[in-house]
Order: sequence, then structure tokens, then C-alpha cells
Amino acid sequence: GGALCSIETASKQGVIPDIKPIACALYPIRVRKLNDFTAIQFDEWDICNSANACGERLGIPVYLFLKKPLVRAFGEEFFQELRNIAPEIEKLSE
Repeated sequence: GGALCSIETASKQGVIPDIKPIACALYPIRVRKLNDFTAIQFDEWDICNSANACGERLGIPVYLFLKKPLVRAFGEEFFQELRNIAPEIEKLSE
């Protein structure tokens, strides 16, 4: 297992009609406004270690796992550009 938040659980059960708030859906990606810019950062938290390890084992980077919320927050064009530059970002983190 894994843990689901109460908003996600209630939504999946049809108890509430709304989807999760975008800040929750994007986690472990955090979005911060910096003047005229938007910073998108990966937030490392021990509680996410098993999910991160699973993603690494399956070869699924966080941005692909979070495609739907990223598109919801920033649009399809942004996501496609992210996919295009992902190899360069990965080289920087090595």
C-alpha cells in the first residue's frame, strides 16, 4: 500500500464532486511565485521515499507521474516543453 488523502478518497467514492486542490495534486512538486516568475521545485520528504523508490525502479520520473496535474496547472504546451527539456534537466541532477 499507499496512503490517499481524505479529499481524494471522498472524490473517488463520489461523496464530493470536486477534484483535489492543485497544490495537493502536484505534490511532491511545489509551486512558488517569485515576483514575475513561477518556481517549480521537487520537495523531498521522507514520507514519499517509497513512492520515489517505486518510480525509480519503474523508470517513471516525477513529471511523467504527475502529467495530469501539471497539464491542469500549466497547460499541455508547458508539459510538452517540459518533456522536451527533461533530458537536459536530468543531466544537471547527475
